[in-house]
Amino acid sequence: MSDALKGFIRLQPSAHRTLPLVKTDFIKPEWIDEGRADEQGHFFYNNDERNVQVGFWECTPFRETISFPYDELGIVIEGRLKLVDAAGRADIFAPGDLFFIPRDQTTTWHILDHFKQYYMIYAPRETQYYRF
Repeated sequence: MSDALKGFIRLQPSAHRTLPLVKTDFIKPEWIDEGRADEQGHFFYNNDERNVQVGFWECTPFRETISFPYDELGIVIEGRLKLVDAAGRADIFAPGDLFFIPRDQTTTWHILDHFKQYYMIYAPRETQYYRF
């Protein structure tokens, strides 16, 4: 276990208002189909192997289609997110909704409103992603 965390983290819906946020660059400009991703976040935890990350992320509206090499579990705090899978199945996630995207799935992310989420990402060691 990382020295940065001993025990557990409580992720409350309103707690993000007091977090120290840093500018993030998870979304590359060349991936964007629509809008502009102005994003920031807070990293609660990275394990020693650097293949698990837990954090808070917020972003302005945009749309991208991408296949991430990791699994992601997210819970929406504010805003709405429309996810569309490769088969065209779509769903809209709002505050309180939980979503899961398995790695290597092509997914369209369409952030409809200013969006905030808590997330957990897992990547096998052989497919570590740049954001860890």
